[in-house]
Amino acid sequence: AILNQGSQYKGVHFVQRRTVNLGEKRIIAQHAIELLKGKNTIFADSSTTVAEALKALPEDFDFTVVSNSTEIFLELAQKNLNLISTGGQFNRKYLALQGSVAKECIRKYNVDVALISCKALDRVRGVQDSNESEAELKKIMIEHAQEVVLLADHDKFDRSAFVRLMSMEQIHCLVTDRKPEDAWIQYCLEHEIKLIY
Repeated sequence: AILNQGSQYKGVHFVQRRTVNLGEKRIIAQHAIELLKGKNTIFADSSTTVAEALKALPEDFDFTVVSNSTEIFLELAQKNLNLISTGGQFNRKYLALQGSVAKECIRKYNVDVALISCKALDRVRGVQDSNESEAELKKIMIEHAQEVVLLADHDKFDRSAFVRLMSMEQIHCLVTDRKPEDAWIQYCLEHEIKLIY
């Protein structure tokens, strides 16, 4: 038997995924916090990387977070944040709310930043995800945000996943845990994507 890394953890339960590359996620989280200073409203997807970023927020951060994650409401209960749940159909594997109710809720808001993660990114194929229901929600978040901040650890680069989420040009800032290859650095420069590592 061999580990199928190409699947990018498709269908793996949230609890198992949150331990994968945990150190890298925490590095990304610290960088993401700096980007959120001065912002008032945020969309947060239900990814483990975004959950780590929100958990790392200082106590004095005071803003509104709209999310379809059920996990972050438990994790952030003691923080001084205004939390808005999208509602929707509960996906046990992803600890996320999905479906038409969640979509309609997201469409009601316009926010400063969409904090998004992904399963894979490629300079030609763009940003990709493994779950179609999650990808549909993220697309709406992206449409209703002034800025899109993508959090992606080094394992996601030059990979492929099932669903196309967005083009690379829709990203305002890409945060990762280590210096990517020179081709990525050049690509971000050419496409005016702020790259943080």
